[in-house]
Amino acid sequence: MAFPAIIALAARAGRTAYVANAGRGDYNDLTQGAFTSGTKATMQLANLQDLERQLKEIGPEVLRQFKKDAKKVGSKAVGAVRKGFREVGNYGPLGPPKPKGKRTGRTYDRMYSQNGRVSWNGSMKVAGRSGIDVNYKNRKEGKALADLKAAKDGTVSVVRIRVRTPGFIIADMAGKSKKAVSANGKETRPYDINLFGRGRVTRTHRISSTNVSNWLQALDTKAKASKGKPSRYAYPAIDAHKDKFRKDTTVVLRAAVDKINRRLQS
Repeated sequence: MAFPAIIALAARAGRTAYVANAGRGDYNDLTQGAFTSGTKATMQLANLQDLERQLKEIGPEVLRQFKKDAKKVGSKAVGAVRKGFREVGNYGPLGPPKPKGKRTGRTYDRMYSQNGRVSWNGSMKVAGRSGIDVNYKNRKEGKALADLKAAKDGTVSVVRIRVRTPGFIIADMAGKSKKAVSANGKETRPYDINLFGRGRVTRTHRISSTNVSNWLQALDTKAKASKGKPSRYAYPAIDAHKDKFRKDTTVVLRAAVDKINRRLQS
């Protein structure tokens, strides 16, 4: 499960004037055509594809280095996102299980759990590796154009920071869709639990909008940087790096353009 929290480069449909200059060996318009929006640096989809093609013609290793350098743009923000989740603590944003006198043998109160797909403990174990990373997504024209058409802001991600651990995703984004609150009184699908250590049973429960609201409020209260709304951890950490995103993305693009221009002018 991936959560694309930030886009360091985004692709837009269309083609800017610089592509027409390619035969004359002038790719400098690329850095003029790129522009920023919030935490994004965006460029035309056709321009990005042409840039990748030209770099690959210089040598496959040149294209690989470009993608590697583009991913480095988000490296400091990834560190900040990981730090934000780690600072929540080992038990998760809602605290440790209730005292043993009240819930004997129970180790999965609130968001804390020692195992399971959505356990906070499991998320903490992989946070420094695959749990939070930077990804360069290759964009094929047909699929990318379809994605662009469906995108709310007219962009699709190319370089993105991903939060992939379910426990972190829940803590970060719960309540954004408002589906749980609107499902008041509905019955959940069946799920298995270990009934107080006495064995696994299958059960359902009815959703209470009051309980959901209290749970979301507790998550919001813990995440002070988010101003009480999703994204509670990832986006605030990323947003603090937006000026550096713009600067570093420009450096990466200019370095790539310089390589292409040197080849075309030789």
